[in-house]
Amino acid sequence: MTVKTAEYNSDLSDIIVRHFSEVDREVYDLKKNFTTASHFRAKRYSENMSIQIATLVELLKFNRIMTLKTIDEISSLTDPQSALAFRPGPGRAHIAWQFMHTAITEELFATDRLRKTDSKLSDLFSLYEKGSTAVDEIPSLNVIKNTLSQSRENLLETIQLIPETDLELVPAGLQERGWSYEMALKILCWHETHHQGQAHLTLNSWKAIH
Repeated sequence: MTVKTAEYNSDLSDIIVRHFSEVDREVYDLKKNFTTASHFRAKRYSENMSIQIATLVELLKFNRIMTLKTIDEISSLTDPQSALAFRPGPGRAHIAWQFMHTAITEELFATDRLRKTDSKLSDLFSLYEKGSTAVDEIPSLNVIKNTLSQSRENLLETIQLIPETDLELVPAGLQERGWSYEMALKILCWHETHHQGQAHLTLNSWKAIH
């Protein structure tokens, strides 16, 4: 299916109700962030990346735009930390955990599951990996954004090392789950949207009582 950039509103107004600031328009301009098919192919070949992997990378980049939009919305509040600490119910994960879990999951895939390499974020694994309990200590917006950025950079580096011929293979770090490289990348694309949606819903709940 050919992607035509012109079909998309450049300010995402059909997806996001809140008006964009000038900074928003620069950062979230789809003409810059959602590549055309021709550019897509040229970029893929220059990076020696298969069309399947390149498509998944494009989806990861687009999903991140939406996550950063939610973070941007929180940063505009009078008390961002209050919103980040909000839980939808007793013992449930707060908004900050949703973002940090997204980042740490990508770091785990980048450094342990898709390949084995050292991670500079390993101290955060037990706090934000799957099954962890959200603690009351809330990271700042800067910490959240930096962690998301660092883990995404590591993930993209790892993805670029996967040859097309290996997509159906199961890496050592995913033997127990039985996920191939291809399945793992698809799940990563879904994973961020899943937790961005939870963060967005929880933020709307916070707004309803503040």
